[in-house]
Amino acid sequence: KKNNAGEVEWGRYIAGTDPVDDDDYEGSMQSSFIMDLFTEQIVAEYTARTYHVEDYWENLRLGLMAYSAQCNYESQKKGLYGHFKQTPL
Repeated sequence: KKNNAGEVEWGRYIAGTDPVDDDDYEGSMQSSFIMDLFTEQIVAEYTARTYHVEDYWENLRLGLMAYSAQCNYESQKKGLYGHFKQTPL
């Protein structure tokens, strides 16, 4: 949902992410959900197992930018934080 200026309102959307740090294709799935706080509905899901985790992180970053979403993630996994720090939203 965009405002009258054609922008997505900051703070309307939040995301939850279960990232992985390893390129092991046989490992667990990467999964993210974006929720609209106004309607309490999930508006986007991205669950995959990319061969390179950097591909997932970058696709997630683009999705977060599209929704102007804040992201909560499993912070013991340091790779996602490092990727976002190098390529800011």
